[in-house]
Amino acid sequence: KTALISKLAKFLISNFEFSMFQLFFTIVLLASLLLPRNALAYIDPGTGNYLIQLLGGIVLGATFFAGAFWKKIKSAVKNLLQKKAKESNEKEK
Repeated sequence: KTALISKLAKFLISNFEFSMFQLFFTIVLLASLLLPRNALAYIDPGTGNYLIQLLGGIVLGATFFAGAFWKKIKSAVKNLLQKKAKESNEKEK
């Protein structure tokens, strides 16, 4: 495993121009994808319920946020559309 990472690093250094951060990030990313790992994990039925609650909270939060600022959003879009219409009318003249 270590030899594979070493060969990969030498290949990347010799064939591409990388900064040290890019090289480190690339090696870590490829190592995490290529090296096998055992995940001895168990997902219980409550996890699905938690994910559904999380998704519902995100949707409700986004709805509340958009509702709280709806007038500002609406006026910003209206002003933007009016500017575009005014510019297109000026170009036609």
